[in-house]
Amino acid sequence: MSEKALDYLRKWNSDDQISSITPISQNIIEALVKEPHMHPIGNTEDFDTAKSLCTLKDGTVVKMFTNPKKVDHIFLADSKGRMIFGSYPYESLLFKNHNEELKKAIDLIASQKPEINLYNPGEKYINIPVHKMTIPEGFDRHRAMELGNLVRIAYNDYDNSKKQALYLKEGDIILTRKAEMIANAITQYWINSSESSNKTDFYKYKVIKILKAKEIEKNHNFGFILEQESEQTNEKTYFVVLRGTISPFEWLKDAKFKLVPPCFEIKGQVNKDNDIVKVSEGFDDIYKSTPDGDDLSINKTVQHFLDKLAKEGDRQNKKIYVTGHSLGAALATLSTFHIAENNFSPTLYAFASPRVGNQQFAKRFPEKVYAQTFRIANCEDLVNGLPTGTITELTGPEMKKEKDPNDFLTGIIEMVPVLKSIFSKDAYEHVGQPVYFSHQTGAISSNHNMSVTYCGALFGRDHN
Repeated sequence: MSEKALDYLRKWNSDDQISSITPISQNIIEALVKEPHMHPIGNTEDFDTAKSLCTLKDGTVVKMFTNPKKVDHIFLADSKGRMIFGSYPYESLLFKNHNEELKKAIDLIASQKPEINLYNPGEKYINIPVHKMTIPEGFDRHRAMELGNLVRIAYNDYDNSKKQALYLKEGDIILTRKAEMIANAITQYWINSSESSNKTDFYKYKVIKILKAKEIEKNHNFGFILEQESEQTNEKTYFVVLRGTISPFEWLKDAKFKLVPPCFEIKGQVNKDNDIVKVSEGFDDIYKSTPDGDDLSINKTVQHFLDKLAKEGDRQNKKIYVTGHSLGAALATLSTFHIAENNFSPTLYAFASPRVGNQQFAKRFPEKVYAQTFRIANCEDLVNGLPTGTITELTGPEMKKEKDPNDFLTGIIEMVPVLKSIFSKDAYEHVGQPVYFSHQTGAISSNHNMSVTYCGALFGRDHN
């Protein structure tokens, strides 16, 4: 901190205790919680919450927008030097006894760090008036929203890890407001380094594994495995969460839709070509790819997690939820098959999932989990139809004497290189119970968007 900033703080602090900037921590925390009606957390436990979740590194306010007329963002550094995010009106830091000198000091202290937010620029959560969303038996919209929000946290964590901002590590605790987590697209979450928080209005998820993979020659965070313990019964629930890509074209240009046997063992696999379970080579490559360094592939990380659970016994009664969006939904589908092959009974909620495997994959998809496999799909989202089921014998055997219309389609595909990866000569088939809705935004990426379109649809109007 500059001497000029310290001078401002010394003028504001009449006791002149600021030999370092540490004393500002308490003052800032008190300012955040002193007038609860001024900010969205707003309850009598805010002080403890702020102290436990918003530990300031050296008392520094890292970044803050200073428009006093609207709610904006405050960024605080935690004890590990990472960033923590909150949303409060600026007035809550400048009530009554806070003067312009303090405001100047805070502005001088502020450093330009990457912004952390669960929304991308221009995005806004809305309740979409979806057209007759089909709700199959067993589908839980509250659980679906919770899982959708966990996927959004995985997206955010991926962005943060690239920026070296607040990213998740094994042992961290994710905290989210219960009421918001199951009914809306959340705007913020907290990360705590201990399990000491006893807040009854927060969901707590412990990060037990970080899922990493090598994607297009680079190591990336793809998600995490979480553990949640019931406060009433101490029963544990597990979540395997995989993020995807915001834009369909991010992975289409490098997609490999040739069918290959999956990297994990399938019990009773018959070694006949027409009866072999096969999956997309591109999805399987990511699932089994070994990151540089000491990290394990997603496949091996999931297997280690399952091996540890197996030692506890009672596999069938372990609650395991698997979820993902886009590419992450494809990986989540692979993971669900993988987990079921280890004699567990996972539940899958896949958002905007492409097709993952061949007809044998769909046929062999474990019957015991099929009823609890849900594929949430916007009918206007092109990713749900990729790769195409097949383009072989478009005319069918009854029209063999006619000129093959594949000639025309092949010509189009050759003219547009990206289409070569979209159209598959192999036969692909979806798995699970479809949960369809229709919402046309007028843009391919928006039709596919997790925060706006898919979360918005779950609690929109006109559901069946």
